[in-house]
Amino acid sequence: MMYDGYSKWLVRLYRTGTVLTVWASCLLLGTALAGWAEVPTPLSSSPFTFTSPPAGQNSNLALLNPDETRLFVTNQRSNTITVLNVASDGTLTFFGTYDTTPSIYATGMALNPAGDRLYVTTYSDTMNVHRVQADGSLPQLQAASLGTESSAGNSIVYVSIAGGDFVYVNNNEVPNTVTAFRVETDGTLTIQEVVSTAGNGNPIGLFAAPRLLAGSDDRLYAVNEGSNAIAVFTIAPSTGSLLQVPGSPFGLPPNATSSGALAISADAANLYAGTREGTIVQYHINGSNGTLSLGQVGFTGIIDDLAGMVVDPTGTLVVGVLFLEKRLAVLHTATMTPVTSSPFNTDITSPSAYPTGAILNRTGNLLFTGTANNTNTQVSGYMFSP
Repeated sequence: MMYDGYSKWLVRLYRTGTVLTVWASCLLLGTALAGWAEVPTPLSSSPFTFTSPPAGQNSNLALLNPDETRLFVTNQRSNTITVLNVASDGTLTFFGTYDTTPSIYATGMALNPAGDRLYVTTYSDTMNVHRVQADGSLPQLQAASLGTESSAGNSIVYVSIAGGDFVYVNNNEVPNTVTAFRVETDGTLTIQEVVSTAGNGNPIGLFAAPRLLAGSDDRLYAVNEGSNAIAVFTIAPSTGSLLQVPGSPFGLPPNATSSGALAISADAANLYAGTREGTIVQYHINGSNGTLSLGQVGFTGIIDDLAGMVVDPTGTLVVGVLFLEKRLAVLHTATMTPVTSSPFNTDITSPSAYPTGAILNRTGNLLFTGTANNTNTQVSGYMFSP
């Protein structure tokens, strides 16, 4: 089992003279898919394991660059970013590994639309900015202060609006906040504001669960995991400032415990929240004011932490990663019931390794998941077929 938050919490607890043992697990989930069928089949040679040269430890999060020729992987334990080459059939090969500093646990990532700036959350009080060179290397440009204490994992989004480009971070603290940065012309960040989410985060939760999403409706959706609620913000189009919508934050149903994971449909009509009971909660988004109303609650078939989710572009399927059971669950959004044979086994067989989320390519036929472990960088690849 992973103790990913242990070191940071020891630092905090030693400051107060308190001794505590903390259990934490970690995971990620990815970004939008692109129209895919229901059955994931492991690629030949998957999982792809990189040990020589040593690429990193605890490879939670994966992110494709815009032309889908490179896959960036954050190695939480070694505070490095591994860059992998992606072949047309999904085969992965090693390119290089780069430090990101300062960092307690490198986890969340976001790219700008051009793909030449990479932003990395550190489970600490900085956001690290890297230039993505033409050759794939990652010289670091900045370690920007978040303006507050932060335990951000996969809690970062990049947004382009009429007033410019902005990066937002869900700090996942108690009490919880969101930091807003303006992106300068060179890609570096200038802090704009730190706003309350009117709730509590969970700094020792699932590190790579996507706790912050930007919808196509120019709104932000932030999980208050410790409060079992979702804060919704409208983004001011000219300034990037954040204003909570009426009624925010919106609670989960009774007896549902947030796992920290969110997913949203491409048309911003529906939002999905994962739980620690193996259920996915559906919300309908009011397009005029951003308020959330409860839809159906779907059960994956296994009581387990849903550490990440994503919705296909048509809005007909939602997928979640069941962390401890090492399964991929696929549900119909119309009925919130599993597709035939779901949940599906992953190809992670080591007893001390766990699949940590999912990201698909644009066409939706290739799925990649990271691996939470303490030994190496490992990424699984799947082909989706009828």
